[in-house]
Amino acid sequence: MQALAQNKGSLFLAAILLAGIFAYNAFFSVPALAPGAPSASSVGADLIKVSDNISKATLSRDLFSATAYRLLSDFSVPLVPEPSGRLNPFAPIGQE
Repeated sequence: MQALAQNKGSLFLAAILLAGIFAYNAFFSVPALAPGAPSASSVGADLIKVSDNISKATLSRDLFSATAYRLLSDFSVPLVPEPSGRLNPFAPIGQE
């Protein structure tokens, strides 16, 4: 017990030092990349590869003259204009 009382300052200093090291590692250190994580140079590589494949694609004009294309029909529904809401949605109710 006397050893603890005599070295109280040294133990306190060691505790403060350990807390400082922990705080530095927790807040200021740069996290390391995981072993399977992609690097910065390979992040967009797949996007570039897809872009190259799309630019190489061609569309034959024979497609538009095919019977199957000509038999396609348009099932789109016309949109009917509907009334909009209040002019100022943030104004108090009853005040327009």
